Amino acid sequence: MSYVKERDIDAQENLNAWKDFEQKWKSYVKLREIETGEKDPKFPDQYGIKMREEFYESISESKQPGGNGCDATIIAYDVFLSFDGSWEDLCIRSICHGGLSNVTCSITACWYGAMFGYDGVKDCNYKRVEFWRHFKAVGHHLYNHSYHEIGEIPSLTIRQPEITESHVEKLSEDNTKCIYVREGFSINRLIESQVVEIRKEVTTDEAIRIGDAIYIHLRHFMDKLGNTYPNWSISELLKVGSFHEGTKIYFPDEFDFIAVLSALSEPDALTVDIDSQDEGKVELCFNETNLGFLYIEEDWDRTHRQENQAIQMMEKFCKKFYNTVMSDRKPLKLASVYDHFDYAEPMSLPPVNGIELLVRLSEARLPNMVLEFFYKDRRISVDITLAVRYRNIEECFSPENATVPEIGRAVVERGSLLLVAYMGGFRITLTETEVEYIRERLNSNHKILYLYLKYFNYKYGEHEFLKVSGYLPFSSYMLKTIVIHHDKNCKDSTPEHETCLRDVVEIMQKSIDEGYLYEAETLNGTVIGYLPSVFDKFKNLYKEPYKSVKCLKGLRNRMVNDLKAIHFSGRTWSCLDTMLQAIDDTVGASAEAVCQTDWWPNRKQGLMLKLK
Repeated sequence: MSYVKERDIDAQENLNAWKDFEQKWKSYVKLREIETGEKDPKFPDQYGIKMREEFYESISESKQPGGNGCDATIIAYDVFLSFDGSWEDLCIRSICHGGLSNVTCSITACWYGAMFGYDGVKDCNYKRVEFWRHFKAVGHHLYNHSYHEIGEIPSLTIRQPEITESHVEKLSEDNTKCIYVREGFSINRLIESQVVEIRKEVTTDEAIRIGDAIYIHLRHFMDKLGNTYPNWSISELLKVGSFHEGTKIYFPDEFDFIAVLSALSEPDALTVDIDSQDEGKVELCFNETNLGFLYIEEDWDRTHRQENQAIQMMEKFCKKFYNTVMSDRKPLKLASVYDHFDYAEPMSLPPVNGIELLVRLSEARLPNMVLEFFYKDRRISVDITLAVRYRNIEECFSPENATVPEIGRAVVERGSLLLVAYMGGFRITLTETEVEYIRERLNSNHKILYLYLKYFNYKYGEHEFLKVSGYLPFSSYMLKTIVIHHDKNCKDSTPEHETCLRDVVEIMQKSIDEGYLYEAETLNGTVIGYLPSVFDKFKNLYKEPYKSVKCLKGLRNRMVNDLKAIHFSGRTWSCLDTMLQAIDDTVGASAEAVCQTDWWPNRKQGLMLKLK
């Protein structure tokens, strides 16, 4: 009763009824001989409908079993203790009586769902229930919110259904009054529901345990490597990427980490020489202690030195990692960034928190060494990026160049940044600040909007040609950047998704046509627009020199128009399924239209021929 008193909602009424409630439950527990909780409940040998009806009436004051909170819960509990475990028997016992069966059945069905889910329940019992998809989404969200704190989606606001068409009364031929109602869900509700749906697999307890197990194994691998080769010890294994920042969708099939080399991250271990042609690119200049870390030819020019620094670093690291961790295999004499190892037999790992994994080295490419973990029937890709921590921030980063001042200040306050090995050399990365911003600072509703945009963007990749060619309208990083720009402009403390989506689409359109914040640039004779990085206003994220700029621009314009058609054309949606089907149809037609343009015919035929 302490809870009732503390809440002080109808407290006196509850206190007055408590004695009777308590006495009835004590009598029931005694009747079933379960006072101690050590014995199975005792029921009559033939506990059929007639006998159950007599018992239900005996505990009901109004002779209408299930008519109050006391006998309704006792009847439901009696059903749950006596049914044979099947959904059919549960329904018979909780429905087939002369009282308020809708109450008793609702309680028992709720308990059944909590314990057994939809096991044994026919689709026709729930698939056409009003608001079923929404209830399912809310249920997933409540479960994840209650039990899983890692990468959770912020609290979902449950609103009453919005009616977009009023009740219309009509008289049928026999003068019976019929009421027709078309219920239209708000865009806000539908976006939230879809995000819960696409996140449900990555917020489960199993997904979190998989992520924890992978990290524990990697940390063990790195410690073993450091003990064998002290110069290659890893001082930090940083959790980055979409899973760890809470923006992964669909499945927990990809994890990202940054491994920080201890020896080269010591103060004064090295200095950097910024590339004047590309300010994100640096050349490492080792002190005398670390001169032998890499082999450098005296006649190499700057470009060769930069490229070989990164390549040598990754190849040496992969070779030592493989020979240390996969010690039961034939040692590698050389690990090349151009080799694949996914033909090797996976190695079994000891279980961690009930998660049993296999692992093998897949690739040694830059910027990531790729490991493949196997769990049950799943293949999980784990990217490990090699990096050096550098503390002289002022040499590499100018906070005044950040388009979002708050992020620029956060980089400086961190006190260091990372230099990551890429194919062309080492580059500056501010991933730590980015992950922290998305997890801790980005408005929760804007985060949901970003997840929805990722889903919408990925739909274009379902087209056969776009899938194999690797083209999407936007990269996830571009979408994240657009949402961050909106986040800093949005003044509403509790923004609506529909309102924010309008602003995001405007940023997209402006960045494509004339440039966002800065004037559009031209690449290969095509105006590509301008989307500035939040860290560097001089970096245009739309500058992708190794892809067809016409095709990318065509896809981006199509996605902007498709977002407008789905969400801002005045259409109403009776349920989420209806909207998702419209998205499938609209996006599918747009993807096909882009692929049929004269930009791609030769390229398309060549790619398909290669695949065949």
